[in-house]
Amino acid sequence: HQPIHDWPITTEVPAMDVPELKRPCHALVMVTTSHDLINYTTRHSSFTRLIRVIAYVKRFISNSRIPKRLKNHRTSGPVSSIEFNHANQHFIKLLQHFYFSEVFTTSSFNLLSPELRRLNVFVDPDGLIRVGGRLNNAPLTEEQKHPILLPARSHYTELVVDY
Repeated sequence: HQPIHDWPITTEVPAMDVPELKRPCHALVMVTTSHDLINYTTRHSSFTRLIRVIAYVKRFISNSRIPKRLKNHRTSGPVSSIEFNHANQHFIKLLQHFYFSEVFTTSSFNLLSPELRRLNVFVDPDGLIRVGGRLNNAPLTEEQKHPILLPARSHYTELVVDY
């Protein structure tokens, strides 16, 4: 042991050695339910505006996953027709999972509600619920023969009809 006046004088303390001075790392986690997103549609009075907002949100999520060093690979500018169609399809899937969840969870067609059985619903390769029917041999496109099932009491459906 030495006397205090013989101790070495240091004026600088390395920041990494002091836990209180270390920069905190922040992480943000947000959990939302499909119910919140479906209620969000009531804020929009235009189909195109709603889908464009959803497309911009999907673009933001996609761009935020791209590393900063590849910043020039990020999408910007107005929403393309492809992005618009993908956003619309994504939102329809969300609606269908909310309103018609039994179609995705039921293992047998016979266990569906009578209303859905009467419509002869099926899930297409894109994951959308479509209506079956008697138009199989008609000279129409597959989308015209088997329209997408939309919920009757949804604001989104009202916007589509008004569009």
